[in-house]
Amino acid sequence: MQKRKVLEAISTFAFGALCIFSKVEAMHEGMRLFPEDPLGSPAFLRSRILLEGVPTPIPKDVMDSHLEKAAQATWGPNWRLRLRLGLQSLILPARVETLGEHCFTECLLWAVAFERNSRLRIIGSHAFSRCGRLESVALPQSVEMLGEGCFTACQALAFVTFEDDSRARVLGAHAFARCISLPSITLPESVETLEEGCFESCDHLVTIDFAGDSLLTTVMAHAFFHCVCLQSFTLPESVETLGEGCFESCSHLVTIDFAGDSQLATVMARAFAHCTSLPSITFPESVETLGEGCFQYCNHLVTIGFAGNSQLTTIMAHAFAYCTNLQPITLPKSVQVLGKECFMNCRYLTSVAFEVGFQPLEFQESVFFDSGIRSFVVPARIERIGARCFAWCQFLFFVTFEPDSQLRVIAEEAFAWFNLCSLVIPRRVTILGRACFSCCPSLISVTLEPGSQLVEIEPYVFLDSPLVQDILLPDGKKYSAAQLDQGWKAEPPTSAE
Repeated sequence: MQKRKVLEAISTFAFGALCIFSKVEAMHEGMRLFPEDPLGSPAFLRSRILLEGVPTPIPKDVMDSHLEKAAQATWGPNWRLRLRLGLQSLILPARVETLGEHCFTECLLWAVAFERNSRLRIIGSHAFSRCGRLESVALPQSVEMLGEGCFTACQALAFVTFEDDSRARVLGAHAFARCISLPSITLPESVETLEEGCFESCDHLVTIDFAGDSLLTTVMAHAFFHCVCLQSFTLPESVETLGEGCFESCSHLVTIDFAGDSQLATVMARAFAHCTSLPSITFPESVETLGEGCFQYCNHLVTIGFAGNSQLTTIMAHAFAYCTNLQPITLPKSVQVLGKECFMNCRYLTSVAFEVGFQPLEFQESVFFDSGIRSFVVPARIERIGARCFAWCQFLFFVTFEPDSQLRVIAEEAFAWFNLCSLVIPRRVTILGRACFSCCPSLISVTLEPGSQLVEIEPYVFLDSPLVQDILLPDGKKYSAAQLDQGWKAEPPTSAE
């Protein structure tokens, strides 16, 4: 008696060129679909439909013949001879646990269903990518991971649902990227990570909701990049990190809310850059870092608030650069670093206040460059004002220093091109950088505090500031602005004989 053969696997490209069927309904009992090996993935790659209308059953002799070949390791390399299977709809058996990489890439599927009590755990990378007719997917409870690009560019996909008590933990990179018909989605509470570009360029995505007590901790880079119709987002309290560019270019985003007891600690670079409709944001007290350029070019951002007892320590470079409508702001005392150019070109930022106990030791390069600041009080702890820090602040008329200022250095062009009339330089300042008061047409009086420790003035400190009066320096002599064009250094003290 001939021993019965049982098919156990569908291997690589098994149906990659078979173009005579429109529906697959049954598989041999005990068979594993698309095993996780180099040859077990794109079994239905680039399938096309030839027959329209009523699904055509697969003839038994064709099924037996080609599935038997598909189980052989030698089938994969024969790509020129591969069969084509045109799929319109698919019902996956409950026994299937894994769908391999590219297994249905570019099929013309319009529906995918799963048998009751499905055991499917993993949907492999690009499993259904570019299935241009696929309209809806109801993912079974058993699914734990959606692989990279598994539904990328399914341009007709409008409905994605998860069964109650879903076990899905990870939505892989670009899992739903460029699903341009998807209007909304509710993510199950089990999801812990949204990987890079998960919903990138979903042009019609308006709302994103989270079921129950969400366990989401990480929203990775570009997760919602260029979701141009996204209007509001409420971040679950469990989220700790917003990745680089995660909401960048969401041009209709108007509301960002943080759930009570938010655990958010880090907002990465460009997280909300180019969100041109966002009018305000209030950070929860848990936030510690605002990354480089995280709100740059948010040109409708008016108000920034910080919760009481803020733990914010670092505002990185360009964080709020080109927020041209940003209004006066008060920075929490916990801040230790203000990165370069962080408020550059904030034209309506007329004042910046600091809570008592403000900690930074320096203002870095171009922090307030070309902003609308009208008056400024330099905190006592500041030891250095960086290059071009207040340059082109054309409405800045008053600069004062808190008592017992620790300021040591005013760097090059720090106050260039502004309209200050007078300035008293704190006694601990030792260096005035090159051209630091240049091109100040209204500057008349510059005075050193008694007991000044100034030892060096670099060249051109008052270049093109024609109204500056003679200055009394620590050596007891008065110097005109022109005399100081070549710089000045204090005489070294003579040693006692």
